[in-house]
Amino acid sequence: MKCLSVLLFSLATSTATAGLSGLRYQLSLEPGKFWEVSADADQFRKSLRGLAEFGVADAQMLLADQFASSGRFAHLRQSAHWYQEAYANGRTDAPGALARVVSRKPLLSAELLPYFRGIVPSLSPEQDFDSLLSLLEIQFSYPELADAARADRLLKLYKRACINTCFHDLFGARAAELNNRDEDARRLYRQAARSSGRGVNAYFDFLERYEDRDSRFNAFSDQLSDSAEALSPDVIQSVAGKLQSINSDFSPAVLAWLDLAVEKGAPNAAINRIEYMLGLPESFSFDQTEQRITAVATSFPTEAKLLRAQLLTTRAWKRLDPFTAYDLLKDLQSRGVTEAHVGLGDLYSMGGLDEVDQFQAIEEYKKAAKKGYASAFYKIASIYRFGRSMCNDALLSHAYSRMALMLGEDKAEEFVQTLSAELSPAQASQADHLYRDLIAAYPIKGFE
Repeated sequence: MKCLSVLLFSLATSTATAGLSGLRYQLSLEPGKFWEVSADADQFRKSLRGLAEFGVADAQMLLADQFASSGRFAHLRQSAHWYQEAYANGRTDAPGALARVVSRKPLLSAELLPYFRGIVPSLSPEQDFDSLLSLLEIQFSYPELADAARADRLLKLYKRACINTCFHDLFGARAAELNNRDEDARRLYRQAARSSGRGVNAYFDFLERYEDRDSRFNAFSDQLSDSAEALSPDVIQSVAGKLQSINSDFSPAVLAWLDLAVEKGAPNAAINRIEYMLGLPESFSFDQTEQRITAVATSFPTEAKLLRAQLLTTRAWKRLDPFTAYDLLKDLQSRGVTEAHVGLGDLYSMGGLDEVDQFQAIEEYKKAAKKGYASAFYKIASIYRFGRSMCNDALLSHAYSRMALMLGEDKAEEFVQTLSAELSPAQASQADHLYRDLIAAYPIKGFE
């Protein structure tokens, strides 16, 4: 009987593996298949999830990778679940993949800290390359879990063992930083920034220790521009994003990097380019922006409608059509598009439908905030800081800004820094209490 059970399990596993091979092939032909809205895509998702639930570690990894590509909080939590399952079923590279996913997601990173603390001792870098890579990734994302004395030894093992797609500079920079070799870390982070978007982000984070971070990064991007054509789309898009975060006014350099990202086919680069135009209407025209929105409508229909609603409510172009924008947003809202609440909040905040109604705007933003949308928290912070037709509140603005920053809204950093400098110690304490109240009021289990 036992032999029969083993045989049946073996046959089932072989069948599952064959099925997974077919699913991988479908993804190679249609990389976005997992997120398509069609009967065929539904069957694809059902098949992949079925294999993952059966306990096939490779299917669990593939499913986790798909959820990780979304960026939405609920999907990232799903990816975390399946990476953990894959590790439990023998994939020692899964913790490393998970550490990469959460490295720039403060809320999720904090939530998973106990898990990573628990598994670090069970990874055997001397026996298994995947365990070694996972340890390095955990060390990179969670320096508080790293053993500085061990960091250089792990790096030496990695340099000897890694053959393809290696991150010697990135991991070397972290090892140098852990051992207080700051000049080596700076040099290696700069080198890493030339080869991956992760490297760009890591170098930018490293520059936080300097008061002139922004000018240093601007100078670095100027140096990179001489060889920009040879850089990967990932690097180009990351440089463009960081430059946007530190240059609030129009910048020819930002535009050049954004255009190159579009030319190289970086994911969402065309959307980012339009958002840049919408954010600086004095530097672009209505017609230029509308043409670009029309160009992306086929590939990104939902995003195009959201962008068009924003186009029609941008005062600077004097082509306002708030009621058409309202119809677009209500249609998206009826179909469950959470971002539509942010657009509706903008309409109420600007007084596009009637009088300015900041309280109704905040109510719309809060609907998106409850789903974990960082931009919604930032919008609320902006109203409490600058909003017309209401009393401004620096303490609430500071609290909402911190929530936005924690969820990954880089633009909120300026609010947090400026307001922190303006608050007295007593006010700072009050603002911290408000921030903790917000954390309790917006449980992550409801985030999308």
